[in-house]
Amino acid sequence: MTAGFVTEWGNLAVTGPGGVAAVLAVWLLVGRTVAGPYGLTILAVFTATVLLKLVSARFGGSVDGGWLHFSHGAPSGHMGMALAVYGGAALLCTELGRGWLRVCVPAVAVALIAAIGVTRVVVHAHTPTDVVAALFVAGLPLYWLHRRIAAAGTPGNAALWVMLLALSAASGLAHATGLRFDSSTGILSAGF
Repeated sequence: MTAGFVTEWGNLAVTGPGGVAAVLAVWLLVGRTVAGPYGLTILAVFTATVLLKLVSARFGGSVDGGWLHFSHGAPSGHMGMALAVYGGAALLCTELGRGWLRVCVPAVAVALIAAIGVTRVVVHAHTPTDVVAALFVAGLPLYWLHRRIAAAGTPGNAALWVMLLALSAASGLAHATGLRFDSSTGILSAGF
């Protein structure tokens, strides 16, 4: 498995359809009190990432050679969207799932998110600081999602496997098509 294959699991053309499918499944399974915050979390991370990329396009690279080196594309959009979509799904499973959902899904999500972060640096798309910045961008929205799930008081729902199936199928199909979104140009393209 190549770094390019792994890193594209965080691409907006892959996480976007997966996130939409997951939010719709949560809406049907759990209700809008949880699905709404999950969707807003994804939207908040996307919006903050786009706005910060506009700033870094202008000021990125201004501390070249230092330990705090942001590129002109900071923060990592792949990492931010992976955190929002896959991390959000893991959070839902941790809070509302039972049995294997509570343990396996967060472990797999953390491994996938970490692999995406590492591969963003390996493929020279981002600096390590860009990847870490995405953690901060997604952190507050994910914490807010956690609070909203707790406030909803929704009991554990073993049917969350349907959300995971929808997320996996939509993301997997999008990944297999070869569609990729380039955040620096705003262009959707095909091909690996």
